[in-house]
Amino acid sequence: VEEIRSDGVLYFSDPDWQEAGNTQSPRQDVERAYWVDLQGTVHPIDSAPGKPNGIILSADESKLYIGGNTVMRFDVAADGSVSNGQPFGTGGSDGFGMDCAGNLYTTSGEHVLVFSPEGTQIKRIQVGSGVTNVAFGGPERKTLYITKMQPPSLYSVELNVPGFPY
Repeated sequence: VEEIRSDGVLYFSDPDWQEAGNTQSPRQDVERAYWVDLQGTVHPIDSAPGKPNGIILSADESKLYIGGNTVMRFDVAADGSVSNGQPFGTGGSDGFGMDCAGNLYTTSGEHVLVFSPEGTQIKRIQVGSGVTNVAFGGPERKTLYITKMQPPSLYSVELNVPGFPY
């Protein structure tokens, strides 16, 4: 999963989910999240959650959210570096979305949980086990698409607020 800041700084996560059943090559030793500066140097984000997966910037690019077995929020400096990782919301997450009000949409087990920018849960969308990701779309970006792994499914929910970017 990746996220690119408006100036080109890159953030990505590297979990080992896709290695299940790998018998052809060595398995990776470490699961991490990283950021890549404008010179192309890769920097690990050492305090990222375990099994890092979802990753998203806030609309103003001052915060970076990383999901995994927990959700963490980091401050983002002008050079793209991250610091001050703090737990955010409750539970872990696979995929993320953000609306134009700065609310974070996280996939967690059977639900899509929606958290205010302060970390307060403001909504729970019941979907069923295996929820994997969310994305905003539609003509006004007010349709939240939700993917589910088992059985493979795609759901949509119409919202009153558009997703970011809008």
